[in-house]
Amino acid sequence: MKIIKSLIAALMITGSVASLTANGSLPDKKMMNPAGLQIQNMIRIPQQFITQGFEKNVKVLFIVDKAGSVEQVLCICPDPLLKNSVESQFSKLNFTQFKSNTLYTININFKVI
Repeated sequence: MKIIKSLIAALMITGSVASLTANGSLPDKKMMNPAGLQIQNMIRIPQQFITQGFEKNVKVLFIVDKAGSVEQVLCICPDPLLKNSVESQFSKLNFTQFKSNTLYTININFKVI
């Protein structure tokens, strides 16, 4: 059975960097910020893209409400299936530590090795 690992590299607009491995060894969680941990735990590469050598970069823009819920999300990606999947997953996140009505940007690199 082939072992598949998904690598998500996220760069938050705040300057925080989190390298996230979804299905393999993880970086030291003490070094990651709470938002990076939440993204690591909740955002998954869609099953149809889990093929060796798959690599896509997406840019996600989002705004949170006063409760921290993502109220608006836009994924910039050339693949409509990946775009819809990321937007759907991201809309379920909650970032209570973020300021409301502020535009946040994150770059995610999906890579199957």
